[in-house]
Amino acid sequence: MGWSVLWGRLGRLALFGVVAAGAVAFVIRTRGPEMLSAPLTPPAKTKATNAASADGYFILFRLARQRAEAAEESLLRGILTSAKASPKAQDEAGATLSAVLQAAREEVEVEHVLTSQGFPQSAVVISNGQAMVVVPQNRMNDAAAARIGTDLWHLAGIEPEEVLIRPHV
Repeated sequence: MGWSVLWGRLGRLALFGVVAAGAVAFVIRTRGPEMLSAPLTPPAKTKATNAASADGYFILFRLARQRAEAAEESLLRGILTSAKASPKAQDEAGATLSAVLQAAREEVEVEHVLTSQGFPQSAVVISNGQAMVVVPQNRMNDAAAARIGTDLWHLAGIEPEEVLIRPHV
């Protein structure tokens, strides 16, 4: 029974995945003390249940990402509207909020394009000129990886060498 830890750090978010004996869990953490986690049960042995389990993984991944982004957005909006915040802090919060919202739009756009290209199950996190893409392992090959890199370049301006592709088992 081995443990495998997957992780990626993308500026505002850190994603940690732990795989143990077929069970998958991940934690998305914002810069602050907030932490969100989403455990998944081990996949069953039937194709239909495996597909449902994979769907569940990507749904929970996106939900955890959206919650982390919403928590960060709320914090930044609080700084923007605070009478106690300095003008410099408000300017920085405004710039960061703009970047967070832009990244969220790009993540959704890339996921839609990946869906149209045969990856209906995918999840994307974009931050600081980097991207992490999670797609089903059974659909990954060199051509698919190149296509994902090209999509991120065209949609979000992310250099292919700044794209981390994590196949999901």
